Amino acid sequence: MLIIIIIIALYVIWCVIAYLFQGEMVFPRRYANQWQRVSVPDHIEALWLDHPDSIRTEAWFRPGEGISSDRPGPLVIYAHGNGELIDNNIELSDFLYSQSISILLIEYRGYGRSQGTPSEQAIVRDAHRWIEQMKLRQDVDARQLIYWGRSIGAGVMCQLALEEPPAGLILQTALLRCDTFAWRFGFPPFLMRHPFRTDLALPRIFCPLLILQHTTDQIAPITDGRMMKQLAAGPVTLIELNGTHNALASQTEQERQELAIRQFLKLIQSNISY
Repeated sequence: MLIIIIIIALYVIWCVIAYLFQGEMVFPRRYANQWQRVSVPDHIEALWLDHPDSIRTEAWFRPGEGISSDRPGPLVIYAHGNGELIDNNIELSDFLYSQSISILLIEYRGYGRSQGTPSEQAIVRDAHRWIEQMKLRQDVDARQLIYWGRSIGAGVMCQLALEEPPAGLILQTALLRCDTFAWRFGFPPFLMRHPFRTDLALPRIFCPLLILQHTTDQIAPITDGRMMKQLAAGPVTLIELNGTHNALASQTEQERQELAIRQFLKLIQSNISY
């Protein structure tokens, strides 16, 4: 009986520790921060936003080819994975630039040069403020805001879409929900403070949706992508690609992914009535 009591007590202690320090597991920013660049690339505009709680966060903006205040165009707002920085995603700006699409890479609190401590609520709230700022830019067509999230960033974009519906939504290697990861660390999901319940958000999101899921992903399994397709309220396209969570299996798969994204972006632009 004493052994059982000790085991229960140790488990309760572990749950308390896991609850208090789960932010370090969900948002491993100390690992991600090693990828900081020495300087901002020449073609990138570094933006800063002062939030009501006195925290400053950064974002990188690049206008698409031919985009200006006289010729506003579509904007992709991108949220990265939890082990990355905006510094890791410069190639996305190159990919979108040639399609005359601007991009805003938003940084999370506590990541890179941004201040503060990350949480699901804070990151989504900050992203919403960035949207408000982008709508004020003369080189951005506010009717053509497209959200793109990878991994945990997909959860961010889904929550943002509930508050501020986009013209289109791209979910790349997305998790159906993050709270079930708690079992991997031995504590119950209801203790998760950052659940990112994409499964609850999708039935209330009605814009066109592109899901890019990898077949051998051990973090965001292919079954998550298939379930998201079933849950989506709006028109949805699921592209299953051979690859792990962070890498595709071949150049052919990379080309398949890029083609799917290009076609989706053209669809969004064609849906806008002028």
